[in-house]
Amino acid sequence: MFKPDAIAIDTRSPAAVLRNSLAEADVDATMTTAADLAIACGGLLDAAEQGRLSHTGQQLLTESVASASKRDLPSGFCWAKSSTVAPLNAVTLAAWALAAFTPPARPKPPTPLVDRRDDGGQSWMTRPF
Repeated sequence: MFKPDAIAIDTRSPAAVLRNSLAEADVDATMTTAADLAIACGGLLDAAEQGRLSHTGQQLLTESVASASKRDLPSGFCWAKSSTVAPLNAVTLAAWALAAFTPPARPKPPTPLVDRRDDGGQSWMTRPF
């Protein structure tokens, strides 16, 4: 069964009605605040401007991005409401939730500081320096 790392829903969006249904299905959904949305929108715009994200050319998303405009919030901005903003909002919240709730990758263990040459069976701890 598919188990996403996170689901984020804009509290003020029409999707907010899914909260109870998701809870009944034992699916945790994070309802975002205006501050969360401002962080998400700013983060997505920064990542796009820095070339750290791309998409595979989905027409609806391309049109949504092309027609997007910003609406100022006290803590940043969000995407202005329009008839085409839904795909951009979905991607924005998905990227934010992935960054906010996915555990960081485990760092690769460091390379041991032991010389791997054949030591003839002698312990490194008993060798004279």
